[in-house]
Amino acid sequence: MIGFWRILILLTIVPIAELFLLLEVGSYIGTMRTILLVLVTGVVGATFASREEAAAIGRIRGDLREGQIPSNSILDAGIVLVGGALLITPGLMTDVIGFLCMFASTRTMIRNWVKRKIARFFWSYL
Repeated sequence: MIGFWRILILLTIVPIAELFLLLEVGSYIGTMRTILLVLVTGVVGATFASREEAAAIGRIRGDLREGQIPSNSILDAGIVLVGGALLITPGLMTDVIGFLCMFASTRTMIRNWVKRKIARFFWSYL
């Protein structure tokens, strides 16, 4: 039942909040500037995500060459992938979260949070 509420929030409340925020921003800076802002963040975000994804794959290959398990690098690549998807999704809140996924310092915080969530999930089944 908890999963249902999470899906409801993601598919209903987040888009409504995004729409509200876009309308508010549009009322301050104008419709065309708002549309341009969304387009520019999408293009910049996709470009940035592509570059960061290539770097993450390079780190995975480097870890494997050194004989190490690339767990952090794989998580980083996943976070960058999610961030890229959020950046090409129209909206301002998703853009902020997407850009946070792109920067190494905030990505480290997100990675640690994901690790804790994964650990809690698996420990709950032991």
